[in-house]
Amino acid sequence: MKIRVGDSVVIITGKDKGKVAQVLRVFADDNRLIVEGANMRTKHIRKTPQRPGERIRYEASLHASNVMIIDPKTKKRSRIRFDDEAGGKKLRVAVRSSEPLDVRGVKRVSKKETPKLPRSSVKDTSSFEEEEKDTTRSMIDKRKEIDKSSGQSHFQHSRGS
Repeated sequence: MKIRVGDSVVIITGKDKGKVAQVLRVFADDNRLIVEGANMRTKHIRKTPQRPGERIRYEASLHASNVMIIDPKTKKRSRIRFDDEAGGKKLRVAVRSSEPLDVRGVKRVSKKETPKLPRSSVKDTSSFEEEEKDTTRSMIDKRKEIDKSSGQSHFQHSRGS
């Protein structure tokens, strides 16, 4: 993928068309990326006895074809091409001005600095479900004990049969 984390991009389609922002995460396998403050979604989390309900706003991913990189020289959107560097490495270059995009010494955003997705804020409820199953089992066991001691089920007793 030609776009990398930390690049300044402009969104060219969709509800955020024209917005300029930085790339936070890149999913190269799916050809998608997350752009800061773009394609905002709201996730509603149901309340439970342990915590209140909440709404979480987060950036959903965009397809890479919906953004273009900002040329560092002209500050306009540009396509990207690869040129060979002296050391045999590939160098990303903006087509509009032939200005290199991979400038040494420029601070890149690392994975540790990127914000977490809301999926990580949703807590694991498997232990809660196990506790609920244990409580239900103990109630069933108590009912069975009562039925054995009285000789008839409490449903039959309550109906008068």
